[in-house]
Amino acid sequence: MSQPCIFCDNSAGNREHLWPQWILDQKSFGPFRLKRPGAPEVILNNTELTVKSVCEKCNNGWMSALEGDAKPLLEQMFDDKPLALDLHRQRIIATWITKMAFLFDSTKGRNATNVFYEKSEGTAFKEHLLIPQFTLIWIGRLSEEHRSADGADFTLLSEEDRIGEGTSLTLANEHFVAQIAGVRLKVTPTIPTELNIEPKPGNWNNQLIQIWPPENTVVHWPPPIPFTNGGPDGYFYLMDRWRQGDEVTKITKDSIR
Repeated sequence: MSQPCIFCDNSAGNREHLWPQWILDQKSFGPFRLKRPGAPEVILNNTELTVKSVCEKCNNGWMSALEGDAKPLLEQMFDDKPLALDLHRQRIIATWITKMAFLFDSTKGRNATNVFYEKSEGTAFKEHLLIPQFTLIWIGRLSEEHRSADGADFTLLSEEDRIGEGTSLTLANEHFVAQIAGVRLKVTPTIPTELNIEPKPGNWNNQLIQIWPPENTVVHWPPPIPFTNGGPDGYFYLMDRWRQGDEVTKITKDSIR
């Protein structure tokens, strides 16, 4: 029996690409490197990683419209062309990255214990393009072209207890890099709440631009310092910035307000 779509109650259709076809058509990078939380890194000979988690109606409807909105902006950054992003554009890119996070999360398998996004969040995303609460999104630049998708799960700790779980996805395509981190608290706040979590120390303010929640009405891509293939500004530091110890991220009492 077919599994339901992660965004609605329709049956999931045929396998669809994690990376949209228009991105795959632009450039091939050969074998695809995939790192899923709780699983070893693998190199896939199939460069077009597919998922079977969305229905045809969603894929050809609102998801296709989202691709149409994001494509002109993403193409410029893929091609290493500077770009100004106002609040509307920041929202488009953030929504596209969130869509990628939903799809990537579904590669863990429907019955996996570490699936992060709940069905209600998928439905709200489909109906209103509502980015889940406690989501943070950044974008940056790669000095050399690359394509990968790397995920990590982490735990939120207070000084006394484990208070929540989180997941991150780091995406790279050509000169564009993005990272999204989502958090779910054990006890859901009853009033509007901000959550500030601190990753490993790094030169993040000069390498990343936060676009969700937006901090500035206009931001300019690229940031001052790019990620490189190695060295102190290496891309691998970005992938690992939420891992502390056994994939644990510490959180202080003052981080929730």
